[in-house]
Amino acid sequence: MKNIFKYALCTLLLGSLFAGCEKETTPERVNVQNPSEQEQIHRDNAYYQRLREYKKTDHKVAFGWYGSWTAMGPSFQSRISNCPDSMDIISIWSQWHTLTPAQVADKEFVQKVKGTKVTYTIFSNVMPEPFASMYDDPYCDEAIEAYAKAYCKDSMDKWNYDGIDIDYEPGFGAVGPFVGNPAPELFNKLIVAMGKYVGPKSGTGRLFIIDGVPFAVRDEYVEYFDYGIVQAYSSYGYTDLQNRFNNAYNVGWKPEQYIFAENFEAYWKTGGVSHTTRDGQTVNSLLGMALFNPTQGEGGGFGAYHMEYEYAHSDMPYKYMRRAIQAVNPAPIGDYSKTLVAINEAGNESFEVSVTPSGVVYGDVTTTLSARLSQVVEADTDITLAVDNTLVESFNKDNGTEYQTLDAALVTFSGPLHFAAGAEKSESDVTVTVDVAGLADGEYLVPVLPALPNGFGYDETGYVKYLIITKGTTTIKVSTMGDVVENISVLSLLDGGYSAEVETTLSAQLSLGAVTDIQFGYVVDNSLVEAYNEANGTEYMMIEESDVTVSGKLSVAAEATTSTGELTVSVADLSVFEAGHTMIALRPDLESLNDYEADAERGVKYLLVYLGEENLAAEQNLEPFEDNCTMIDNANNKLGWTVDIVNLNTSIGGTGVWGFDGADAVTKLFNGRNAANDNGFYAIFNNYYSWRVGVGGRMTIDMKKSYSVSTVAWGVCYTNMIYSVKTIRNVEISADGKTWIRQDADGVTIAQATGDNGAMQWFTFAKPVEARYIRFDITDRYDTSGNFCGMRELEIWSPKN
Repeated sequence: MKNIFKYALCTLLLGSLFAGCEKETTPERVNVQNPSEQEQIHRDNAYYQRLREYKKTDHKVAFGWYGSWTAMGPSFQSRISNCPDSMDIISIWSQWHTLTPAQVADKEFVQKVKGTKVTYTIFSNVMPEPFASMYDDPYCDEAIEAYAKAYCKDSMDKWNYDGIDIDYEPGFGAVGPFVGNPAPELFNKLIVAMGKYVGPKSGTGRLFIIDGVPFAVRDEYVEYFDYGIVQAYSSYGYTDLQNRFNNAYNVGWKPEQYIFAENFEAYWKTGGVSHTTRDGQTVNSLLGMALFNPTQGEGGGFGAYHMEYEYAHSDMPYKYMRRAIQAVNPAPIGDYSKTLVAINEAGNESFEVSVTPSGVVYGDVTTTLSARLSQVVEADTDITLAVDNTLVESFNKDNGTEYQTLDAALVTFSGPLHFAAGAEKSESDVTVTVDVAGLADGEYLVPVLPALPNGFGYDETGYVKYLIITKGTTTIKVSTMGDVVENISVLSLLDGGYSAEVETTLSAQLSLGAVTDIQFGYVVDNSLVEAYNEANGTEYMMIEESDVTVSGKLSVAAEATTSTGELTVSVADLSVFEAGHTMIALRPDLESLNDYEADAERGVKYLLVYLGEENLAAEQNLEPFEDNCTMIDNANNKLGWTVDIVNLNTSIGGTGVWGFDGADAVTKLFNGRNAANDNGFYAIFNNYYSWRVGVGGRMTIDMKKSYSVSTVAWGVCYTNMIYSVKTIRNVEISADGKTWIRQDADGVTIAQATGDNGAMQWFTFAKPVEARYIRFDITDRYDTSGNFCGMRELEIWSPKN
């Protein structure tokens, strides 16, 4: 420990002297206090009986080393009887033998009335006198046995202690034949010898504790101890505690055996240092130790070195220890002349219930409750649960709510809370169910609490379970899956045909499980197109509803939410479409299904059909366009055009395409195709995955204003190597960069580059277009030695007239 105190230990049976600590300081006296006068607790026999019963239960142990114990003088700091009542273990860190009558009485009150275990702390670095001189070998088995019996039985019997605490600190200044990490065999022998009189193996009920470096004790010797206490002084957070326990867990210690302690000689004024809990709270480190549980299981407890320093708080003695105890072992509050009942699940629980127009209920109001008592019952006891509607008014007043009451007859319980003789916890959970089918829409509050038998009272920390029920009538919403607006693009071809069909399939999902097996189709509704145009400021055209064919139906099985089956929407005669955008609106046909309606946002499916004209000439070769067109003069990019290049397969640095980056690179795309030695900047459409034929890049040209465009040409070459640019696809134009108009029906095959830096490739519109933006995809079929294409020049041509 901090400022380790050295004791010259000897047997009391032989009358040897006990040397006190080298140095011990006490905090400045603030005033003479009596905690029992500062707490609003009536301490009678019933209270102390409950206190003793509580200490027999499974809970986190509150531990403290106590110095300056004399049980005399005006200050109650000298009395362990004035420690918090809920302390489980107090270990005397000062003279523990040759007790005065006042100390005997003080300790006896703590043990017998409060049920607190009182132990004392020793150091076992070396064999103490007189045992070291009694035998030729001071560490022979006989000496160890005599030492163990003197301290763990004879002295304990004489002064009536509940156990012993060995301060064991290898690596922290402690040296001697018994000291080591791992513990040497000599210390293991001492553990076994002491374990005959104290600890779990002794059968005496007396505690065997080791503090300091308990993880020095390993494997089969861990089971001799009740607790290991770690001096986790100045612990900054749960990661520190977890790492400390991991060291112990790896050598056999269990979570429930481990106690973490803070140094109140240094930190009694603040409860420790700033500590971060696993859930992100910032608390004092004593509280952090109390709240901490290793990932391996529930922790054993928490404690403080020189806990008596904390007596000096003027507002409440031992306030940080009390807060830590209350945080993990909340004390019942109520009439201590009675057995107090608490509902473990006390508080609010909310339920939302929906009922369809036909009366089908979705959601239920079911919960389970259990309870605990402030003391064990002597005989089997049943406590029923009941609804107390008189609590609704006060709840509404306190919380500013307007919940309604409901008939208590609608609430059923699976049985009473049953407590077996000798138990303080209910034996099994009680299921609470509320029948809400007949309730009107609204919000209801159902207070459920125990109906108290004679001799029982309510634990004010929580004995009411409030069920908050919101009941509403609803329909099951039908949503059409996929995008709300589905775009279909069709071109009328130069040969009189069409580039694609107008056809799609629909599926749906429900907001709640279907009441029964159902089937439904979809119908075309042009009124929805009118509403869409009005809401969105669009002017989409419509076709006759009869021109749209809807075939098949969707099915949803009872309790399912996703449709099966197939429903197809198609338009057979595409001549009904005019050039431009036409919208077809489809809604689910639910007229015969009273419990269902289309979802307001996703129930309707809109097909937005664009009909354009094929506007690219047939396969292009070489350069006949110069007789009919004029190149827009953009030498060295004096018009400020931009080019965006995106690789459709993967991002490869810079702009996403290798070799094209920066304003200078753009300028060189427009500096004239005959520029000598201009081979330093290229737009590269590179797949890098040769088995994925046809994956290339997309180029978007922004000319900053609209031009009449007839031809797009570019030089495709990288020094003198041949690359196979074969196909241009998805040629589109736009006036604003938002609405794009398709120009090609499928793809345009471009002549292969010859390797001459001056060679150009190009496509021509069948009819000139007005456009600010032009974009297209370039794909590569990999039928030459190169697997990418380079672009060194870009030109836009307008018609001459």
